[in-house]
Amino acid sequence: MNKNKSIEFLIEAHKSCARDALLSHSTDRIENRIYIGEEDFDLFSKKYNIKFPDEIVYFYSQIGCQENDFTRQIKHNLEMDIKPQILIHFSENFAQLICAEYFKLNDAQRASLSIEIEQLSNGGFQAQTQEAIQYILTEGPLFYEFDEDCFSFTFLNTVYKENYHDSLLIKSLVLWTHCGGCGSIILNTNKKGFNSGEMFGHFLEIENQGKKYEYGSNYWINLEEHHLEEYRDYIEKQVIQSQELKKQQRTKYQIAIASIRRLLHLN
Repeated sequence: MNKNKSIEFLIEAHKSCARDALLSHSTDRIENRIYIGEEDFDLFSKKYNIKFPDEIVYFYSQIGCQENDFTRQIKHNLEMDIKPQILIHFSENFAQLICAEYFKLNDAQRASLSIEIEQLSNGGFQAQTQEAIQYILTEGPLFYEFDEDCFSFTFLNTVYKENYHDSLLIKSLVLWTHCGGCGSIILNTNKKGFNSGEMFGHFLEIENQGKKYEYGSNYWINLEEHHLEEYRDYIEKQVIQSQELKKQQRTKYQIAIASIRRLLHLN
């Protein structure tokens, strides 16, 4: 099978085989595999307002795999009733929009904004030593309210709502963390279902009016790798085996039909 075929394509091929009842594991659980039932995904979605891509749900509910970071985290959240940790990154486009709107403000508006940020940050922002726009760009993701899909201070929320698009913020579910960073799975944009993460304290940069600014976006894991990429060979093998079985069954059927026709002809 073509290695360039997307994971989504492979999952659809697997579904097709399962519909033809050619893959026994589509209905029978296989020992030593971890599964997350569709009912668990539904519960997760209702409790935490998090919906996973169809291919992720299908893989874990129908195909299964050995325990990994994803299965551990989902089961931990559900069994312990612990709210998942969501990682928010600004896209470059959103960072540029924030800069553009900030520099449209007059001096009085910027001063008022600095006061609001100081109050919301509980002392984390000092107008005397920091530029407000730099603080907004690097710390802004911390003020995002996932459940409400909004930011907790007016300026940033206005920019977000007036330019709303699914690609402005990259939202991902954290699967593991350590002192240097974390790993996650993306929940939205055209990269949903892909691995992501960040290295703590590292940022990307944009340039505005000849000056460089860091902004709250830092992808640690290659975004070109789908979360299920490591299972590609396994899925492909089963699809190929199923297609071969289907051909064998078709050949047996054709032989049986030919035999019946010969008998009818003889009679």
